[in-house]
Amino acid sequence: FIPMLIFGGFDAWQELATQSYTNLTSVQARAIRWEPKVYLTHSNVKRLTALSRWILCRIIYGDENDREENVDGLDQDMVNALVQSEICENTDSVTLKPPKVDQVKDYDKSRERLLHYLMHTFNPEGIPMYYVIRDNAQRPATFQNLTHELIWKLPLNMNIATFRRDNNTLFQLIRDLIAGNNVVTSWFKSDKSVPTEDGRQGFESITKLWLGTDA
Repeated sequence: FIPMLIFGGFDAWQELATQSYTNLTSVQARAIRWEPKVYLTHSNVKRLTALSRWILCRIIYGDENDREENVDGLDQDMVNALVQSEICENTDSVTLKPPKVDQVKDYDKSRERLLHYLMHTFNPEGIPMYYVIRDNAQRPATFQNLTHELIWKLPLNMNIATFRRDNNTLFQLIRDLIAGNNVVTSWFKSDKSVPTEDGRQGFESITKLWLGTDA
């Protein structure tokens, strides 16, 4: 890992950090046809997936002063532990049915159903879409695992391509879910969320309705 950081630089870590289990499985299928051939075992894919999340937390979005120490401490045992704590092979195949929020009169339940759905709907890197609408005031003191930590660490910054993509995806998802309710749709379109397809802004707008406040 140290040679990769030295010779590949920060960009090499950043590239690996973007890889998900699905991406790496696709590479695994193609790699055997490369010349020279590259063999990625199932174990390799799981280890690289776990590493990608560790890199996001500890290198890309970690404290700059701790990066060298974090890299120095990355060894075989730690990678094995990361696989056990971070990788569930069924995660990418789990698909929840979208919640019914368009005709529900109980807005508290509508909001909770949507939050639960977003916590179990993943972006291409395997991070729950919930991160896009998180309330930073509710950030927990401790995290269950790296994926949970990334929900609260990933920047909500429109200058970052992955956030723009996920924010737009969220906009389309919520728009479709509430299409049958004119009242909720009107709130969703307020605060100029539609022209920019800003999912986070749209969610904040309908939250005002659901919580009964304009604050």
